[in-house]
Amino acid sequence: MKHDVTIKPVGHYPAGAYREAKTPNTYFAMVSQTIEILGPKGELRTILRTAIIAGDLADVIKDCKPNEAGIVQGKIVIIESFKPIVPGDKHIGLKVAGHSCIPCTYKGRSIYMQLKLKTDVNAKDMRIQHDNGDEIRKAFA
Repeated sequence: MKHDVTIKPVGHYPAGAYREAKTPNTYFAMVSQTIEILGPKGELRTILRTAIIAGDLADVIKDCKPNEAGIVQGKIVIIESFKPIVPGDKHIGLKVAGHSCIPCTYKGRSIYMQLKLKTDVNAKDMRIQHDNGDEIRKAFA
């Protein structure tokens, strides 16, 4: 697998960062990476993972560390947890089952998912297996 993460320059600040009017002190940079995964039938699939880095401009540039071509060495990984991504908003980052809009849960606790840029090219996804499959299957029946 290639370990090049590409910065998508969506803004005119260093590292392609941008700002939103409602958060003037926070800058964002978008990064993406093409990876290969095994599909449910054992087939090899190529997918695009995209993550957003947020912080003050110096931190965004430091976290990205792009070369002149806008490439960062690292890996975009999936991090799942029981903690809401945005304190006070239980809906942002909620892991849902496909198009059902049913939240994935484990022992009644909601699972939250986000994509993060890691500089360790061997970093692994950190997933939580949901246990409400019966509820999800009923929604698709």
